[in-house]
Amino acid sequence: MTHQVNILVIRSVSLPFESRAKSKRHHRQETSNLIFFAVTIHVTGYPVSQAFRISPPWSTRFSYRITTMFEVERFLFDCKNALRQEPSQNSVCEVVARAVANPSAVLKALGEPGKGEIQTLYRAQDLTILNVIWTPWMTLLPHNHQMWAVICIYTGREDNIFWRRLPDGKSTKVEAAGAKALTAKDAVSLGQEIIHSVTNPIPRFTGAIHVYGGDFFGPVGRSEWDAETLLEQSCDGARMARRFEDANAVLRKT
Repeated sequence: MTHQVNILVIRSVSLPFESRAKSKRHHRQETSNLIFFAVTIHVTGYPVSQAFRISPPWSTRFSYRITTMFEVERFLFDCKNALRQEPSQNSVCEVVARAVANPSAVLKALGEPGKGEIQTLYRAQDLTILNVIWTPWMTLLPHNHQMWAVICIYTGREDNIFWRRLPDGKSTKVEAAGAKALTAKDAVSLGQEIIHSVTNPIPRFTGAIHVYGGDFFGPVGRSEWDAETLLEQSCDGARMARRFEDANAVLRKT
């Protein structure tokens, strides 16, 4: 038996969404924080009272669904807004994790990776948002950021080795302290003092969104550590960006 159900869905969202329904009529009204969606749905199947908290013993098997889209401008707005409301990486991490929960939507919005690069989506004194594309097999030396970071993967894989300074307090060398592999949908927060190296261990491009709590390309006194000696040397955002050009050159030769 088929029933016609008129439903008004009121949902708080941080990203706009598409709605697709087999219905006679539908109407959507958007505000800054809420989306009101009225839809007429034909349903068959088992009771819908549990799903929609309505009293009639109607039944449901319906084609109505809501899917999240990723919009770059809205994502940037949400990150900036989260930072204004709570000036910490925790609030931004929630926004980033929510966005990367649908990695295919992020990939569609940012485009299929074609070369290793750092794309600047937003840059300010207190916040930098990057689209980072790792070439196959690319490795970035151990480095620090001198600011907190939130990293999420929307395609591919990123292997992180975490390093720490030798405990003697005299040497500038580092030693390995841990590791974490990140794949699509993963998001991780890094503290201001974290030292890590990054490798893309797969034979295709990896795409990641990196959010930093400061001006990533500014003069912040960043360091990296030599691949062979693990001794500290100065580094900056521009120098790190050149590593990607070097990786592209190696890839073209293969």
